[in-house]
Amino acid sequence: MLPVNLFAQKDTLSRDSLRFSGQVVFWGIGNYNKAFHGEIGLRFIPQLNYGIQMGKKNLLDWECSFNTYAGGSFDSLETNPLSLPIKGAIKPYRAWIRYSNEQLEIRAGLQKINFGTARILRPLMWFDGVDARDPLGFTNGVYALLVRYYFLNNTNIWVWGLYGNQNTKGWEWANTTDKTPEFGGRIQMPIKKNSEVGISYHHRNADLSLINPDYTKKEENRVGFDYRIDWLLGSWIEASWCNYRVDSLSLQIATGEITYLKNQESITIGSDYTFDIGNGLLTTLEHLVIAQDDIAFSFDKISQVTALSFSYPAGMFDNLHTFFYYDWTNHKLYNFINWQHDFPKFTFYTMAYWNPKEIQLSRIMGTSSNNELFAGKGIQLMIVYNF
Repeated sequence: MLPVNLFAQKDTLSRDSLRFSGQVVFWGIGNYNKAFHGEIGLRFIPQLNYGIQMGKKNLLDWECSFNTYAGGSFDSLETNPLSLPIKGAIKPYRAWIRYSNEQLEIRAGLQKINFGTARILRPLMWFDGVDARDPLGFTNGVYALLVRYYFLNNTNIWVWGLYGNQNTKGWEWANTTDKTPEFGGRIQMPIKKNSEVGISYHHRNADLSLINPDYTKKEENRVGFDYRIDWLLGSWIEASWCNYRVDSLSLQIATGEITYLKNQESITIGSDYTFDIGNGLLTTLEHLVIAQDDIAFSFDKISQVTALSFSYPAGMFDNLHTFFYYDWTNHKLYNFINWQHDFPKFTFYTMAYWNPKEIQLSRIMGTSSNNELFAGKGIQLMIVYNF
């Protein structure tokens, strides 16, 4: 019977397919920092996919989705939700077309590009802003052409070109110079059976006029390295070096908290292990070192952050997830807990956090978070419907 089922599946794939799906998210946040503040919102992401099977090994497909959201804020629990001033927008979320076969993928358009071995503190977060605490992994895409080729030994090569992404993304603190392309690539290869290594590179022109009015088009080069090995427990290292081709680059903001220099290095080492406790307690530990230098790899100005995460499946429909971040430079602790319950058609999240009154780790933890809203203490309720 098994060969018959396999042939039937191939028959289905040879036909053109059109699929409509999407996600509806409702959330409410109550935050207390210096005073109470609340927010409610609704996000709707409709998604349309269409695929054309060309022969047995070639596929042409595309995806189009929009981020439609609306929400309002309030400063009193007695506020009538119907009286809130509502703000919203409709933006493209994903819009790409792709050709693929067994070893080649070519994808063009608005898409998500991410890679690397780190789970929480990600030096290779070059093109996305995923916050590890976000159970939905929401992030804006980039306009790009991405080509990936997979060799038979699982080695794969990535080549990409970006255009039209002027605003900052990932770890960037300066905009991309308008109407200039970006390009880069990556090679990822297995080493024996239990380890894998990757090397990445990216080039762009950055607008550094915040430092110097003449620095509107200065070269920025990023080099990345990542390595993972699974032996007794999973372990990895991920690193990134960013260099600006300028004679001098130094900016210290008025509060004295941030200094931008010609070279930025970041290195994460991490490990995970599932302990035989109850249904299995997955523990992830990462430590990140960030350096700002005028001379590359001199490690003159260093910041360090440690992240610890626990994930425990309390049952078939429940999961408990916690995150703890410690900022060694400012001696501040960030705490987050999330309880997830799955219903037949909905997923319910209850999240609580206890953070410092001023958040200084937004770029490290992901760029999707609202700094002011997640400062201090608070609780967030979220209902998600996927169709």
